[in-house]
Amino acid sequence: MPPLYYWSSWHPVKRDNIEIPRDTNLLFASPTVRWRTWFPNDTDLLTPWENRSEENFQAIYETMLRLKLNVLEGWTMGGDPGESKDVFDEPYRAGRDALVARDRGLAFTGHHINPLGAAYWHWDAYWKKIRHQEPPPLSVKNLNEMREFWRYHVETAKRENIEMIWLVGFRGVRDEPFWESFADAPKTPAERARLINEMMAAQVELLKEVTGEKTPTVRVTLYNEMSEFFERGLVQLPKEPNLICAFANERRDHFPSEDVRNFKFPAQMKVGYYMNLQYTGTGSHLAQGEGPWKMERNYRMVQKLAPNGLEFSVVNAGNIREFVLELSANARLMWDSKRYDSDAFLQEFCATYYGPENAASVANLYRAFYASYWQQKQPDLPDFERQYLFHDLRISQALRTLIAGFAKPYNPNPFTDRDSGYFRIVPADNGESNQVDALLKGTGASIQKLEAIIKTADALMAKLPLEKRAFFNDNLRVQARFMLRANQALHALCLASKNRDDAQKRSDYLRQASEAVNDMKPVLAEAEHGQFTNWYDGDFKFRINDIQAGLKKLSNGAT
Repeated sequence: MPPLYYWSSWHPVKRDNIEIPRDTNLLFASPTVRWRTWFPNDTDLLTPWENRSEENFQAIYETMLRLKLNVLEGWTMGGDPGESKDVFDEPYRAGRDALVARDRGLAFTGHHINPLGAAYWHWDAYWKKIRHQEPPPLSVKNLNEMREFWRYHVETAKRENIEMIWLVGFRGVRDEPFWESFADAPKTPAERARLINEMMAAQVELLKEVTGEKTPTVRVTLYNEMSEFFERGLVQLPKEPNLICAFANERRDHFPSEDVRNFKFPAQMKVGYYMNLQYTGTGSHLAQGEGPWKMERNYRMVQKLAPNGLEFSVVNAGNIREFVLELSANARLMWDSKRYDSDAFLQEFCATYYGPENAASVANLYRAFYASYWQQKQPDLPDFERQYLFHDLRISQALRTLIAGFAKPYNPNPFTDRDSGYFRIVPADNGESNQVDALLKGTGASIQKLEAIIKTADALMAKLPLEKRAFFNDNLRVQARFMLRANQALHALCLASKNRDDAQKRSDYLRQASEAVNDMKPVLAEAEHGQFTNWYDGDFKFRINDIQAGLKKLSNGAT
């Protein structure tokens, strides 16, 4: 059975017996990377779907095992950020995800905002439901209360017999710096880093005390402010022999961040790497974007820098259907880095799911699809192709920014790069003088590429065996058609914005934009069938409805 049989709508052929040759001798070497982790984040599509049935829920874990992953990252006690529903209703009971991972033979690790598995959005619920008292203030001075909170989570994991890779660190209630959540937090970087150091030391001390382990497996994730503080020498990692220093890709884009590229690795350091195949707000979401080559380039760079290779890996990909190819490629690279090659993997992947006779043709289409993304900024790392891409959520952000901009005078540079590079549009890299003209050029080129891809896909799909067509349509053709509509909508809206003083042109371009957006849901609906019926109902990241409503108001004369 192929690892992605569930996601590829593959149906097994039933046999009465299977003959295995007497001299069969299969040897499986140890994996290159010891801990191979999947972090399902931004699961607006996945969570409602997996909650519909036990079969759906278990499919995630079975797929992990078939891909030879062995760690799940998530919330030890269950409950999404901002929620406390059902958490702590039963004392010393872990969440469903962690328990199923345990029962499936998977280890578990927390997200970088969950030290020792504890989430501060559960702070009040813990004190009310477990301690039966009013919650103390969330204060950096209340170390004893925090130690008690951490202890409960460590004791829970120990009682539940969950194999843990313990995360240490100090962040806020949500995925934010701790000083955004703790009112009495220090103000300077040095003081903030000092407090993070103290918290990590206290967590390691507590961990040893509760578990009785002298050298527990501990992980630190260097992300956002942790990365910045570490690069400046302000964060001091606990001196533990089993500590994994997990670096991360750049925020908002997918390449190793500056701290890992510049770091002088000690000889005995255990190194990990966190790569986000999507991003909240700016990354791939409804269509895969990075591709196996870019994923491989990330890991090869870090493997080359780490003196002993990688000990730990995690990929962030929430809505698994959109990322099955990239997740599969990553799992293979982590298992056997020496023999892995993205070109060879893609050929094998296509032969498995589309038949050997179609492998080369489909592989070429995947390459063309990944190459259709607009590169709004030229690479600034050597030998790093497609470093910056205009993903589908960047298109969504740009559409909503332009819609809001109709209330003001025309601005040819309306896209502000807040939060570490939300858009990263460099007009000069596109031979243009402003952002809108750069967008018109970039989306125009993507539209031409995608139209050619879809024409080829239509012809190829008709030649595929019937049982191969569903996955081809779901994983490639539908995504190409969706990205075509997204680029067409943004292209037309740029023209409407640029020609807003010409009533006829404005009306025509707004109509074109609306038609493209209105066609997005019917295109996506083609991938909703069988167990994946209503898959896209939960989308609140791309926000098609909001974009439709905004365009309708503009078409009716409102701004």
